[in-house]
Amino acid sequence: MRIQANRLVAFAMAVVVALLALTVVADVRLRSEADNLGTFGYIGRDGSVAFPARFELADRFSEGLAAVRVDGRTGYIDTTGRVVIDMIWTDGGPFNDGIAPVGVDGEFGYIDTKGVLVIPPQFDRVGHFSDGLAPVAEDGLYGYIDREGVYKIPRQYKSARSFSEGLAPVLVDDKFGYINPEGDFVISPTFARAGDFSGGRAQVQDRGRWGFIDPTGTMTILPTFADARPFGDGLSPVMKGGRWGFVDERGAIVIDAKFNRVKNFSGGLAPAKSERSSLYGYIDREGAWAIEPQFRFAEPFSEDLACVRWP
Repeated sequence: MRIQANRLVAFAMAVVVALLALTVVADVRLRSEADNLGTFGYIGRDGSVAFPARFELADRFSEGLAAVRVDGRTGYIDTTGRVVIDMIWTDGGPFNDGIAPVGVDGEFGYIDTKGVLVIPPQFDRVGHFSDGLAPVAEDGLYGYIDREGVYKIPRQYKSARSFSEGLAPVLVDDKFGYINPEGDFVISPTFARAGDFSGGRAQVQDRGRWGFIDPTGTMTILPTFADARPFGDGLSPVMKGGRWGFVDERGAIVIDAKFNRVKNFSGGLAPAKSERSSLYGYIDREGAWAIEPQFRFAEPFSEDLACVRWP
């Protein structure tokens, strides 16, 4: 892919300035809910403090690394809390397939697990790699690039997400459908909104309600929910009557809709806010509190660690 010389020069100057200023760490745009909440740290599965609150923003661990922000700059720590990729970026996201998206001055590219730039920042928006491809946007349209930064699926979509289980949701003519890595539609664009496949199911919105489809596009859980999230550990968060609960893979309610907010299960635990509290705790698969509500922000566990923000 051709990269204009002035972009490379600007990028190099930005990195030099960042290093000279000794600014360290991370801006994780994916944590929009966490903006302005203060400092973040990590806990273990028993609720004990793994890394004290010292980050302006923090992301989940993936492939042994997590993006964190300090003094307005992003880098990556390992599961011991040691900084292993320098804090020189303005944005950073999780690793997938050995590559993570990073940004500088509003443009995005990718680094490897050593922190080496493999695709220079040049895109307006990016997603993570999966199946050897990643969604990227330039001038308002999305396509998919390979690990060399070359477009394999041309820019043509108003919106696009990363591949999951071999399928990716894309927006065409204000409707979402799913394509395969060759760019062919496997599920025609018929949905108002669409999510990622997990456990052979993806949440989709049809006529204002959410249900779940299988990889053929067949509705396996009827659209009866006000909102829904992807499956994790065989359970999906769903909203009914203004509250969140969980359904199993048959669509049966297994944890009553009684929480103000929930996130996905991972390793048998899920972040949740009760209807009587503004704080997150972690529930087990029975809906009981395994870690009592005490956090202003909480993410699902990943590699036995969870990003949280204390009051």
